[in-house]
Amino acid sequence: MLSYFLRRLAMMFLIILGVAIFTFVLSRALPGSPVEMMLGSKPTADQIRQAREELGLDRPVAEQLGRYVFQLAKGQLGTSMRTGRPVVEEIRVRLSATAELVTLALLLAVGLGLPLGILSAAQRNRWADHLTRMLAVSGVAVPVFFLGILLQMTFYGVLGWLPLQGRIDSIVILDHPVQAVTGFLLIDTLLSGNTSAFRNAFLHLALPTLTLMLASLATILRSTRNMMIDVLATDYIRTARAYGATQRTTYFVLALKPTLVPLLTIIGLAYGFMLGGSVITEVLFDWPGIGAYIVESVVTNDYPAVLGVTLIISTLYLSINLVVDMLYFALDPRISA
Repeated sequence: MLSYFLRRLAMMFLIILGVAIFTFVLSRALPGSPVEMMLGSKPTADQIRQAREELGLDRPVAEQLGRYVFQLAKGQLGTSMRTGRPVVEEIRVRLSATAELVTLALLLAVGLGLPLGILSAAQRNRWADHLTRMLAVSGVAVPVFFLGILLQMTFYGVLGWLPLQGRIDSIVILDHPVQAVTGFLLIDTLLSGNTSAFRNAFLHLALPTLTLMLASLATILRSTRNMMIDVLATDYIRTARAYGATQRTTYFVLALKPTLVPLLTIIGLAYGFMLGGSVITEVLFDWPGIGAYIVESVVTNDYPAVLGVTLIISTLYLSINLVVDMLYFALDPRISA
């Protein structure tokens, strides 16, 4: 197992290096210059020349790439041209907002998708199965932006139950300051006993979480149903039923256990995909995460920020896959490296 882990770690390092080189070369090949964006309208030739020298853009691309990789080795992602702050600090502040949104959405998707998938398999070709399959198809078919707009129009525009945008109201932050511990507002407000801020943050999370959750819910539900149907048709399940095993034991213990390993893969990939694919949801709900940050960076040609976010998301995605692979050994002793 240790040798397998080391091999995967080395492969992960090479992939991250390849992503860094590819995105760097691609950013230099795209049209437009960040210098003009940074200096504003109608900069002079001397200002452009001085800015290019300060940023190192006047040097050969190979030399720029070498310096970039050297800075990465030291854990530095450069300085944002738009804000003037280190990209690492910008990502650190926004990553917690994205992680909170994605984690809650995935927990809800798993918490609903597993029992609904089991119910659908147990009630195959009956009304419960048809309803859950319709839910799964709807979750995949409806575009995220359209679903988010519908939720905003319903719960904010018509009912007035939930806030429209943002992570927490500014007036709540002023009246009830939140001390950052984990970066997750729900956890930090609970730790400090700040019930007013917790309630406000929870309400702001509701709509973007529901929007982001439905697509993953559909995937988990369909996968659970299909795998459960296959397992329920095996001989050992029929034998367990013949020996008098209850439906609860049959579905939630005997049949669910063999599906956990493939489901773990689906859940891990879904989490990594949602971390990088929450851009539309964050922009739609004005959520201060890395998705909205990378959109702003692309619009303003902020190359260091775009490269930094791309590299961080790639690293997180690969790390999640590595963790899932390692968990295989704990869940299934038959797997060997």
